[in-house]
Amino acid sequence: MHFRGSCRTGYGLHCHRAVITICKLIGITDMYAKVKGSCNMLNLTRALFLGLAQQETHQDLANKKGLYVVEFREECGPLPRIVATPQGALSTVPEPEGEIPDTKLDWDEVKVTQGLKSSIWANVKRTVW
Repeated sequence: MHFRGSCRTGYGLHCHRAVITICKLIGITDMYAKVKGSCNMLNLTRALFLGLAQQETHQDLANKKGLYVVEFREECGPLPRIVATPQGALSTVPEPEGEIPDTKLDWDEVKVTQGLKSSIWANVKRTVW
């Protein structure tokens, strides 16, 4: 069984009917899983629970890579929120540029997002011809 992990909110359950039933009982609402090989119900159930039990937490990922794990949320604007900090030494090797999204962090945009500053064009009256 191949898991893609959690999907965006409202995606639904796109997987085998046995997996859909188990996910509804557990409370999982958005997931994609593709079955490869046998569709034996017992093997599907075993594979689903093994996959859910062996998921990597944010803290495990931070410890393995030696980097901070952050998330970007709409309500925080362009500022990152720290989810997990690595225990032990930090990594000195930078991540490859292809995996890091190019996010512009501008303090003026943060102020506008938080409602502390309005646009200079907000009160400009435009002429109507």
